[in-house]
Amino acid sequence: MKKISILTSLLMILSAAAFASAFKVDTFSTNSATLSACEDAFGSGVSTFDLTSAQDEVVVILPNMGFRWFEDAGMTSLIADPTSYLSTSKSVFVEVFSTIDGTCTTTQEVFLSVTSIPDLSYLDAIGDTICGRRPFQFGMSQGPDAIYDWEPNELLDSDTLSNPIFTPDAREDYSYTVTVTSRDGLCQTMRTIEFKVLDADLDITYLGESTDTVELCKDQLLVTLAATTSGDPAEIMWSASRDTLSSLTGPTTSFDADFSTFVYASQTFDNGCILHDTVLVRVDSLPEFEISVIPALECAKYCPGVTVTMVTNAPDLACYPDVEYLWTPRGDIVGADTNLNVALQLSNGATQLYTRTTTNHACIEVDTHTIFVVDTIPILLGVPAKVCPGDQFEVYIDTAYLPGFTDYTWMLQGMGASLNCDDCPNTPRVTVSVDGSATGSFMISVMGIKDGCCTASGVANFSITTIPIPLNDTMICGVDDVQFFGLPELTGYNWMSSNGGSFDNDQAVNPILSDIPVGGTVVQVTAMDADGCPAQGSATVSPIPVVIPIINLVTVCPGDDAPLSVASDYVSYTWTSNQVSFDDPNSATPTALDIPIGGATVMVQVVDENGCIINSENRRINTPAEDNLTLFTVEPDSNRVDFPIETDVTVEGFVNPAANTHNWTLNGSPLSETSELVTLTLQAGENILCDTITNSGGCAEGDCLVLIGQLPNVFIPNVFMPSDNNEKNRRFQPLDDTELRDPIPAEFIEDFKVWNRWGQKVYDNDSNETGWNGRQGGDEAPSDVYVYIIKIALPETGSRTFTGDVTLIR
Repeated sequence: MKKISILTSLLMILSAAAFASAFKVDTFSTNSATLSACEDAFGSGVSTFDLTSAQDEVVVILPNMGFRWFEDAGMTSLIADPTSYLSTSKSVFVEVFSTIDGTCTTTQEVFLSVTSIPDLSYLDAIGDTICGRRPFQFGMSQGPDAIYDWEPNELLDSDTLSNPIFTPDAREDYSYTVTVTSRDGLCQTMRTIEFKVLDADLDITYLGESTDTVELCKDQLLVTLAATTSGDPAEIMWSASRDTLSSLTGPTTSFDADFSTFVYASQTFDNGCILHDTVLVRVDSLPEFEISVIPALECAKYCPGVTVTMVTNAPDLACYPDVEYLWTPRGDIVGADTNLNVALQLSNGATQLYTRTTTNHACIEVDTHTIFVVDTIPILLGVPAKVCPGDQFEVYIDTAYLPGFTDYTWMLQGMGASLNCDDCPNTPRVTVSVDGSATGSFMISVMGIKDGCCTASGVANFSITTIPIPLNDTMICGVDDVQFFGLPELTGYNWMSSNGGSFDNDQAVNPILSDIPVGGTVVQVTAMDADGCPAQGSATVSPIPVVIPIINLVTVCPGDDAPLSVASDYVSYTWTSNQVSFDDPNSATPTALDIPIGGATVMVQVVDENGCIINSENRRINTPAEDNLTLFTVEPDSNRVDFPIETDVTVEGFVNPAANTHNWTLNGSPLSETSELVTLTLQAGENILCDTITNSGGCAEGDCLVLIGQLPNVFIPNVFMPSDNNEKNRRFQPLDDTELRDPIPAEFIEDFKVWNRWGQKVYDNDSNETGWNGRQGGDEAPSDVYVYIIKIALPETGSRTFTGDVTLIR
């Protein structure tokens, strides 16, 4: 019995006020508390319970307090700290009371839980040494339930078992430590084992293989065993439980194995190891078997479908407890193929050699038996793949089947075909004749006796059918044509329509039927195949009435958009035109965009609710008649469109027929002029002049003229003659370097001065419109060379100053 000391200390909260007044005890919790401790597995220490927190709740306010333990529990005293000798877990009780008058008591139950740790003494059996490098188990039985942890874990099959298997890989010292922890984690112990693996090996082998059992069959008498050792092979000692060995020492021994026996080998090594090895030489035999078939028939032939059983004499199970059987082939066997006896469901013509392999450890025997099964399905030949009405053909029995087949009778089922004889006794060949109008399925059969014991029969089927020509019933839209498609391998086509219409070729494979009547028609066709067998087909053609779409039109002015619609509703629409585009060509009400002069032609293709595709007629969107508006210049030159800038140009808008209100614009800005004539001053670059009128059809009509305002290319003459007849040579002024050499307009001349050779200014912007006339003051300036400076500012190019000299010639 283990000794457990319990140190008890109950938490007390003392109130200073309690010393000045009567004591007070608050409620002491009666909920059971559990205390756990570990039992010392080796009895070398003392485990204690700490009851300081034994209660769930303790509120004690009193100047004097005592404790009393009771409920036997092996308590030695009833003081506050009792000592108890406990062998198992159990409950004890403590009473808390006042030491003044013994009142105000309360009792608390405490459960003392004792946990055991495993006793590792089972590891002592390992000892200090292990002989040889054979696997060795740490302990032969499972240790107590706990958590095991071995270190190191090398060479162990598991590091979490109480008794792992150790397999040494060298002859040296080994050390292993196991830590064991109880499942509740309270207890833990540790043990280290140290041992040495000694150099010693001994192993019995048979035919070069290490084994514990040698299995032999009775007729295999001589057995030779060998032993391998790390010591001297000559020192191996042999013995047997019953047979006489050829040698009792040395590396090998032999004997005649008439009965099963154990053979032992042992050897004592210099290091003190004594090793033993044992082999069981097991000698078995097989019983004598004789297979027979039930039922046994006199002719030894069986009809297909019957069940037979292959049986044999049963061996004495006490002598042969481990005997096993395996039958092949498996196909016809009913049930398991590992029984001594088996049942067979015989198949037609399945004459088969059955084999049973009997095994009793090293003994194997193969027994066979053949079962002959009659083939009861004679093969019928001569039935053609295709039979046409009026055909005749022969049906006969396969000559390979005729031997042994007797007393047979022929039968034919089906209307419209017959045999050349009624019963045809013992006739292997018959003739089948087919009427010219026969159709449907036929069966011809023959029945007789095979090998004198089994009823045999054969069946062949043939059909007489008209080859179908697959034609589909067709729905057509309105007066559409429809094409039919026959089978190209057929010939002799003849197409007919029951209610009118016409074929483009009523003997073609794929004719077209036109002019189909409103009520529809039924099309029928006949033909024949390569064997002359008839073929036929039919189909119904049903016209669907269609409504031709009528396009609603409006008259619009050129360039305007035209709304479109059709008079009836359809499922879908597709509008087309070679002259205009549409905002939505698949709408029921699209808009034709930007109608050209003279109008545009449009059409629509629709799909109605029956899926018929219908095209409308081409419809034209009209525009009103045009007046002839022509723009041309009047002055200064009607053959030109380019003039120097700031040139005044007069343009006339001519209308035929006449006199409409004119709306003039210049470069997009309206002009106030409303008559056919307009005058404008050209600016540099393009001057786009447009005239728009409302023509006699009520549509706006217009045309535009582009006039080019050219910037001057400044040319300064180097000589002038005031007396010259050419007006442009009589004055000195900057000119436009064109063919006409027009003067640069005065508004572009910012500065124009001329000096004589003495520095006197003879011209100072006096008349830039006409230039210097060659006079100085009121007098004619003499012929001489004069110096000038001219500054010209042109639109877009900016100011430019020209200097030089000019010669005046009188």
